[in-house]
Amino acid sequence: MGEFEHSFLQLFLGSIFVTHRAEWRCHRRLRTARPNSARTISGYRTSRFSARARPESAFSLTPPLLVIEILSPEDTLRRTAAKAAEYLTFASRHVWVIDPNARVGYCGTPNGLELARSGELSIPETPIRIVLADLFAELDKVVKA
Repeated sequence: MGEFEHSFLQLFLGSIFVTHRAEWRCHRRLRTARPNSARTISGYRTSRFSARARPESAFSLTPPLLVIEILSPEDTLRRTAAKAAEYLTFASRHVWVIDPNARVGYCGTPNGLELARSGELSIPETPIRIVLADLFAELDKVVKA
């Protein structure tokens, strides 16, 4: 798998969240994981937990509800598990890791990455849900095109 697949999944997941933004009451936030880190993360907050439905700026000190990490060809699962632990430590409540090469998803937990055996990634007590088979079927369409 190359960079195209990684980029496509970023775009496609973003479009899913945009499509469902009213129903899921979410918006995208970007910020660095640590004050001195060059890395930015993409996360989603829901307005369910605050009175404001829109972010005041693109950068926020408020941790996102969800951080999604899509493995790039050079990423390792071990390094990504460390990132997930960092995100959870920073107070993001949910971390999803998607591996386009292995066609699987993981949920970050305090004990490490847990394979999404149900075939979906979701956030309990919210309508936010991604079916991995659907996600990878869309990827297969563009890769084979």
